[in-house]
Amino acid sequence: SRKAPQNAYATGESVMAGVNLKGYSIEHKEGFESGFKFNQDDENEIELSGEGVINAASVIPGYHVGNTHFEYDPDTKLYKRFQFGGETMDGTTEEQVAVKNIILQICDCHVIDGDEKGRLELTNIGSGSGYYITNGMYVPITWEKEDSYAPVHYYYEDGTEVALNQGQSWICTIEAGDAEAGVIDITGAEEESDDSDSSESTDSEE
Repeated sequence: SRKAPQNAYATGESVMAGVNLKGYSIEHKEGFESGFKFNQDDENEIELSGEGVINAASVIPGYHVGNTHFEYDPDTKLYKRFQFGGETMDGTTEEQVAVKNIILQICDCHVIDGDEKGRLELTNIGSGSGYYITNGMYVPITWEKEDSYAPVHYYYEDGTEVALNQGQSWICTIEAGDAEAGVIDITGAEEESDDSDSSESTDSEE
């Protein structure tokens, strides 16, 4: 029911079959650097705490199309994704998409000159600001990417690199001008709305 090019799918088995068919190497080249840093403790998750950490029960990235948002489920400790007025469903499992980590990465972005389709050019090389959201809390972060082939690194405000909790992660890129205009909305749970520290929302980059 999907139109090209959004109608192509692959499995791990089919990808490896193609790798073997083409004779591609499955070893990392010397100097390879992993794209993300994850929590290595299988027993204890990272719980954001300390100064600057605020409750995040609802996350609205502020996209112009789709009304995309995430709602925190305290029972599963995951963020359920919604779009176009309904649940975002996994086409394979037929379950609602739910993620452990959300990163809002604020970048410069503009429509490519002369592009009739309105395609965007994203400036994601350099550095910028954003937010890391997990287990019902969020904190301001910064990001750095040295070049087109380098991985993105995320850092807390004290310079410590962010280690993501194990699980699925969703990265939302937010246009810097939109962030400054206040499109981002992160709010705490309703039952905690009387506590100004836990129900604070953010509508701009730090």
